[in-house]
Amino acid sequence: MFLLDASAIAIWKQSRKIERKRKALESSTKAIDTEECINIQQTQQ
Repeated sequence: MFLLDASAIAIWKQSRKIERKRKALESSTKAIDTEECINIQQTQQ
């Protein structure tokens, strides 16, 4: 029973880590998109 719990906790921790990485990636992608929009606006002026 303990083995099952330990692996479940390990999987849960891993999924939390992946989720955090995905969120960080999303926010950095949004930042890049925003920068590109600003650059496009500046070049159009």
